[in-house]
Amino acid sequence: MSDYKYLKGKKTVGVIGCPFSGGQPRRGVDLGPLRIIEYGLLEQLIDLGWEVEFDGHRNLEKLRPTYDPDIGKLKQPRFVSKVCREVSKTVESHVRKGQLALTLGGDHSLAMGTVSGTFAVHPDAALIWVDAHADINTPETTTSGNIHGCPVSFLLGIAGKVEGFAWLKGCLRPEQLVYIGLRDVDPPEKKILKQYGIKAFSMHEVDKYGIGKVMEMALDHVCPDRNTPIHLSFDVDGLDPSVAPSTGTPVRGGLTFREGHYICEAICETGCLVAVDIMEVNPTLQDEASIEETVTIGCSLVRSCLGEPATQKEVLARVGALNIQVNNLCQFLPQDKVSEFAQMNPPELLVETQRAVGDAQLGQWHESLKKLRNEEKDLALSAKGDSEQVENLEKRNQLLERDVTRFRERESIMRRVRLLELRIPFARYAAAKDEYDRAKREREAAHLNYKRIEEEHGPATRAKTSIERNAQSALQSRRDNQDALRVKTTEIDRIVQRLEQLEGDGDDARRAVSEAKHKEKQRQNRIAGLRNEIQQLEAVVAGPPPECNTEEIQRQLDAVNNRLRQISEDMAAIQAQQEDESDEQKTVMRQYRSCSEQRQALANVKERRLESLRESDSDMYNAVHWLRRNQNRFAKPVYEPIYLEINVKEKKFIDAVEAVAGQAILKTFVCQTAEDYKLFTGEVIDSQRLRVNAICCVDKVLENFKPPVPLREMKQRYGMECYLLQQVEGPNPVLTVLCSEANFHAVPYAAKEIDHESFVQSVRSFRAFTYICGDMQYRVGFSQYGKKLPQSNTFRMRPGRFLTDSRNMQRMHELDAQLNSLRERREKIEAAMQRLKREEDTFRAEDEELREKKHQLTEEKRQLMKERTDYERAKVKLQARQQSLDDELGRPNYLTQAESQFRTIIQDFGRRRCRLVKDYQVALREILRLFREKTGAAFKHMQAQAELVALARRVAERDDALREARTKFNDAERKFNAAKDRARQLLDEAKAGTDNLDEQTRQEFQDVGRDMTLEELEDALVSERAKAELYFSISPHIVQQYNQRKAEIDALKEKLSGKESRLAELSTEMTTIRDKWESKLNEIVKNISAKFSAAFDKIGCAGEVRVSTHEDYDKWGIDILVKFRDHEKLQVLTGQRQSGGERSVSTIMYLMSLQELAKAPFRVVDEINQGMDPRNERMVHSQMVQAACRPNTSQYFLITPKLLPDLEYNERMKILCIYNGEWLPNKFDWQKYIKNKQRSGNDAKGKKRKAEV
Repeated sequence: MSDYKYLKGKKTVGVIGCPFSGGQPRRGVDLGPLRIIEYGLLEQLIDLGWEVEFDGHRNLEKLRPTYDPDIGKLKQPRFVSKVCREVSKTVESHVRKGQLALTLGGDHSLAMGTVSGTFAVHPDAALIWVDAHADINTPETTTSGNIHGCPVSFLLGIAGKVEGFAWLKGCLRPEQLVYIGLRDVDPPEKKILKQYGIKAFSMHEVDKYGIGKVMEMALDHVCPDRNTPIHLSFDVDGLDPSVAPSTGTPVRGGLTFREGHYICEAICETGCLVAVDIMEVNPTLQDEASIEETVTIGCSLVRSCLGEPATQKEVLARVGALNIQVNNLCQFLPQDKVSEFAQMNPPELLVETQRAVGDAQLGQWHESLKKLRNEEKDLALSAKGDSEQVENLEKRNQLLERDVTRFRERESIMRRVRLLELRIPFARYAAAKDEYDRAKREREAAHLNYKRIEEEHGPATRAKTSIERNAQSALQSRRDNQDALRVKTTEIDRIVQRLEQLEGDGDDARRAVSEAKHKEKQRQNRIAGLRNEIQQLEAVVAGPPPECNTEEIQRQLDAVNNRLRQISEDMAAIQAQQEDESDEQKTVMRQYRSCSEQRQALANVKERRLESLRESDSDMYNAVHWLRRNQNRFAKPVYEPIYLEINVKEKKFIDAVEAVAGQAILKTFVCQTAEDYKLFTGEVIDSQRLRVNAICCVDKVLENFKPPVPLREMKQRYGMECYLLQQVEGPNPVLTVLCSEANFHAVPYAAKEIDHESFVQSVRSFRAFTYICGDMQYRVGFSQYGKKLPQSNTFRMRPGRFLTDSRNMQRMHELDAQLNSLRERREKIEAAMQRLKREEDTFRAEDEELREKKHQLTEEKRQLMKERTDYERAKVKLQARQQSLDDELGRPNYLTQAESQFRTIIQDFGRRRCRLVKDYQVALREILRLFREKTGAAFKHMQAQAELVALARRVAERDDALREARTKFNDAERKFNAAKDRARQLLDEAKAGTDNLDEQTRQEFQDVGRDMTLEELEDALVSERAKAELYFSISPHIVQQYNQRKAEIDALKEKLSGKESRLAELSTEMTTIRDKWESKLNEIVKNISAKFSAAFDKIGCAGEVRVSTHEDYDKWGIDILVKFRDHEKLQVLTGQRQSGGERSVSTIMYLMSLQELAKAPFRVVDEINQGMDPRNERMVHSQMVQAACRPNTSQYFLITPKLLPDLEYNERMKILCIYNGEWLPNKFDWQKYIKNKQRSGNDAKGKKRKAEV
């Protein structure tokens, strides 16, 4: 069973019964959940190991509105909406609690509630919808208006706005949905599926790919990582009506029983299942058997979803209903099995008797008892071992208890030491707190004294403050004047800088004049250079232009280019041909490899046959490998076992070949010389002791073995197809052995029935003859005496075992022909490829020559063009230079222009300098004014300072007292802060030691040293440490070992308790099963024994059947006790103690005792009377007739080569005499024979009466 990834805690299934039919018009579907629960679904889920939380069958009828008119085409929309909303909340509650939600419907409109409830918890879940219908109609496309055909459109959010359904938002995306089993889909639904790209697997895909592949593809689509929650909504009409007939909308051609269950099993195996719907079970539409079948299927699907494979149980249930042994329809008791029956030990006889006459429960009870007893023995042995181990561990722990006790005492002391160490910081904090309180009081007193002195010193301080304010005002005025003076000074500095800048601008103007002179000189130089260059260019262009006739060269280039293009096209054509040939070559090679692989697979039959010998016949396997290693030691090849060397051309002849040849011949090695035979048998059989067969075919030639009748005559006269030899392929020596040892050349074969009598008469010239007809083998012999009448034996051939994988020679020949054809095609392609390669090489060589010639012509043309180009370039350059000269001559004189600009700049400079000088004079006067104001403010400040000094001398004495008070206050403040910091630090340290204490330690800490002083705590700590030192140090490893062992002891005791509980459960369970099984078994054996004893009484013997018990149930048995002589005691029937006739009598008596109890409808008794004396045979036959001819009993078939005369006869029996033999006449007068027998009987009676007289 898979682990469910999305369930929490114990596996719990929340079962929601929804008896609802409002989504469709048929009544009865609301009864489906009730019938499923009544059928025992909840108990079945509990048996699977699930916790079940059943909400009961919900009263959904109370939600029906009083008025619910249609909305468009939709019927009962408000009722359906309310019910689905209620179901949605319930499903969501179960899923959110980590339970698997199982909803039993009800019509399929409920899926709007179940799916939305699941997706409220798992919005990324997947929905697998198993249904014959898509149920995706919208309110516009539905033709019936039944909402059970529309739920998926509402879930996808494509149904539009419908009154009452506002609560149902589109919770499902198309990629989260997959359909399985569709086969009745409306055209609008098909359009919707295609429009939204919804994955759907119809029954066509199920038939095409198989349900396994369909489930793999479906899960890959919605759950590719196998880690997505899955909601399975299963409409039982997805199944074929032959499987689930009682449903409202059945459609033929649906899922089979196994396909439906495989879907559930595959989803269960993912471990992702979170919710299941089982819908549309309607127990009112069919007969009771069909209803029960559908309800059973519904329960079975649920069990498969929850981890139970649904196969064998269903089959066994159906078989059990037949009340017969389907696996033992016919009990066959041939004479050669009597010894085996007698040699059967009592436990085996008990098992077979239960199987023959008991119901299925009897055998199941016995098997359960054997399993439970084995489990009890194993568990008792395991419990004994655990008990001994507990005792051993307890003894070992007792040795450590003293040390552990001392360790714990020391741990207790060390724990108190630790608590004292934790308490001391708090004591130190208490002392620091006292110091803090004292410093606080001193600080407050100093502060009060300081305030008093400060108030007494107030008037002088205020006068001083006034004078200081006046001094400060004078000082501020001085500073403001100083700042204004600084601003004006900065302004004068800027004026001076601007004057200096004007001087610099004059220098720049003078430099510009100098640069103008330099530029003018450069212009004159350029004019001279241009005139010189123009003279040179005029000399170049003075003569006529050079000739440039390239027409001839161009014609040659055109010819070369045309030829290159032609070569390129030809090479492209060749390359295209090469690609075609290459593609064809690849295709041929693929076909060749495929054919070769197929032929190799066919030819590899020999190795597969040999490998099968590894387990079945290791001697032959080893002999074959020895022969392969030593083949060079033989004069001629020695052939491996015949069935490794031969091949049957057609499979229909395999059974005949194996039947005629026989296993011994097929497993025979074939030697061609006497020396090789002697060497092989000496090495393999004598030296290695390998049990194999070998034969030597010296002086035998295959051509000497001719068919007795020409094949043409066999076909025309008797309908024979062939001789077996014609259907076998192999080396000639091997075929020779088949002819010499099994007459393969003389065994004809016919697939259909022939006229056997005519055929047998035609081969009378042979002493013996074998032929095959269909699946029967006929062996015909002729008597050497009298009329030489034919004697025939008929055998049904067994299916072949050795040659079943024979090569299909026709297919091999076809493959050989294909391979030869492919080789020829490959050779042709290779030749064509080589031809094309040669042509390509020729074209490439010509291409290279032409390209070299093209290069030469191009260079020659370029040279001619260069001379003409140089001439034309000189003309153009001459014009450009003349234009440049004209431009230079047209430019103005740089020097004249610069001098004019210089004069303008000098005039402007003079005007600006005058303005700056005026500004300088104004600023200088302002500076003088500010300097005077600054000096007056300085005098005022000096006066205020003098007054302040005079006042300071008067208040100096009072200031000293105030400073002293201030100093005392500051000292008190400092001491207070230090005490405060110290106390806070000690408190933090103390708290840090107790922050991580557990509750128990914290409680102990509260009780330790609460009222002790710091000195007392330190003394107590020293004392406790001294106590701890009195205990020697014990390794914690010993304590750890002790605790681990104690935990192991506790675990073992708990485990032992569980085993003892299980032993008690097993004992109770075995007692319960044994009471039922033993009572029923004793009753059956008592009935068998009574019939068995009565049967033996009738023949003057004694017999008894009883149950032998044992503490192990697999050793319980049935003892058959018999006594055939008066002086003997009852003895157990065995294969050695009694004679063959006695065993036969005991066997038939026991079997007849089972007659009324057995469930096998047929019995075949073959030669059971062999070995009996006439008296016993007559009495046994009489009892058999009485037992077999009762009404309503199993049918007996007694097959025997002889019967005593005057045996008991019953009109319910039928006697069939099969007679043949060489002494029988061609015609037999039965009336005469009967009269003679009657006359003989009357004579015998008359003699008897005379004798009595």
